[in-house]
Formats: sequence, C-alpha cells, structure tokens
Amino acid sequence: MMFYILCACLFVSISLNILFMWYTRNLLRFVAFMNEDNRVLFLSLSDFHEHLDNVYSMDLFYGDSTLESLLKHTKKITEEINVFVSETDEIIMEETND
Repeated sequence: MMFYILCACLFVSISLNILFMWYTRNLLRFVAFMNEDNRVLFLSLSDFHEHLDNVYSMDLFYGDSTLESLLKHTKKITEEINVFVSETDEIIMEETND
C-alpha cells in the first residue's frame, strides 16, 4: 500500500515540476517579448531626445527655458528606460543560461 502512495506522490511531483517548467518558459518568453517592446520604445525616445536636442541648439530656440526643461526631462526618462532595459536583459540572460 505504501508503495502505491509513494508512486502517486512521485507522479504528482513530476507532473507539477513539468507544469512549472512550462509556465516558467512561457513567462520568460513573455518577458523577452516585453523587453523587445521596451527596447523599441527606448530607441524611439532616444530619437526624440536627439531631435529635441537639435531643435534646442538652433539659434532661434537656444536658451528657451521650456525647451531646456523638456530636454532635461526627456534625457532623464531615456536614462531610466535604458536602466530598465539593461536590468531586464540581465535577468533574461541569467534565466536562459540556467
């Protein structure tokens, strides 16, 4: 009787482990997909920052406080997204190497 109980527990344990491995793999795929979207967003924001920087450096707009604060804000957001993308890349790389 004890043998059958142990076999049933082993079967349940193996089934749950397979289920959790499948779930983790799908979750990592989702994170990788979201990270790629974030990377596209970062590139778009970086292009916007560059464009705004070019407009700010024009003689007509140089020194405008509104554009200067907008430029600083854009730079701060770009840096935050870059940190987020880098950290997410590190997490994905660690998980795929395991």
